[in-house]
Amino acid sequence: MKQQNNKKEKFKLFYSLNLATHLGFAIAIPIVVFIAIGSFLDNCFNTNPIFVLAGLFLALAVSIYEIHHSILPILEKDKDENKNKDENKDS
Repeated sequence: MKQQNNKKEKFKLFYSLNLATHLGFAIAIPIVVFIAIGSFLDNCFNTNPIFVLAGLFLALAVSIYEIHHSILPILEKDKDENKNKDENKDS
């Protein structure tokens, strides 16, 4: 029993670290890529900082979308678990 709880705790730890890493990359990669593209376009068209700012806003939108879709299943699972606990409590 103790060994099974230890495995569950390790799984939760690794899952949390995996999620944190995924969220970090979901924020960092779009920002770096879209700002680099914006900087390149600004240099080509001499329009500083229009494309960099557009790239930043686009990167933020992509990051928010990715974070939302990464966390949504966790929130749904937690919501279902709480609902099941409430139903079992009422019974």
